[in-house]
Amino acid sequence: LLSQLNPGATAFGWHPYGKDTEEQHTTLLSTYGYKMEGLHNLPNLSFNCWFTFTPGFKFANNHTVAKDAKLVAEQKVYISFVQSDGIGIGVWTKPGRGKLPLAWGAIMGWVNFSPAALEYFHESATPKDYFIGGLSGPSYMYPNSIPAARFGPLMKEASDLMAKLDERVFEIMDNTAADGNLGNADLTKETVDRYYANFPDVIGFINGYGPARTRDLRNGVPLISYDYYIDPRRPREEVCADMNELIALNSKRPYFLLIHVRSEEHTSELQSH
Repeated sequence: LLSQLNPGATAFGWHPYGKDTEEQHTTLLSTYGYKMEGLHNLPNLSFNCWFTFTPGFKFANNHTVAKDAKLVAEQKVYISFVQSDGIGIGVWTKPGRGKLPLAWGAIMGWVNFSPAALEYFHESATPKDYFIGGLSGPSYMYPNSIPAARFGPLMKEASDLMAKLDERVFEIMDNTAADGNLGNADLTKETVDRYYANFPDVIGFINGYGPARTRDLRNGVPLISYDYYIDPRRPREEVCADMNELIALNSKRPYFLLIHVRSEEHTSELQSH
């Protein structure tokens, strides 16, 4: 069935639980170079796609650093929190959102399939909410599995969407050789090379879901992997202890601690702590 689809096709819907896994499903689609719109928190794209942007609406992200700024890191710890999974699977409306500086992985394909949702997120954002592009392509994909011939056209589409959404940071995830937060979530050198070649205007890349070890720096543009994943079931006291331990273990300064916030509650909990 997949072999009969047109190049650049989009598959709508999630994998069947009990039959295969998210990793198997996404790897298979990516092997064909197809995009996937599958998250369950905004399922009715066949309905939402009929809404359009308000006339005159234009995306404006909350940039705090000029694109051409020449920054010099201080000898200290820098911590960034990122919510992915399509605006955090319900976190956007939780108490405390907008008080803690947080990056949000909005799904770029919603420009075509759910524009009203993207407009709502941007209009209700506070100066502390920052949107980043992803995931891995114009929609959810695993880049290590994308055919080389399809990589350029797909990332051109993603880059164009980022420009429209006023986004400057791109998020990547590859669980081809992983299962959830277990296994190898690193990018191959060929994949990293392709990202740098196809995104000349980004100021940085983020990689992973759980911790990964892919890092790079080219012409002032970093690629940083997550050092920590906040499990929804982990008590916040233990999360804070883990962060302090990571800071102690990585004693060289500056230290950039990138954290994936997965839980629906942790946005407000981290703020209160």
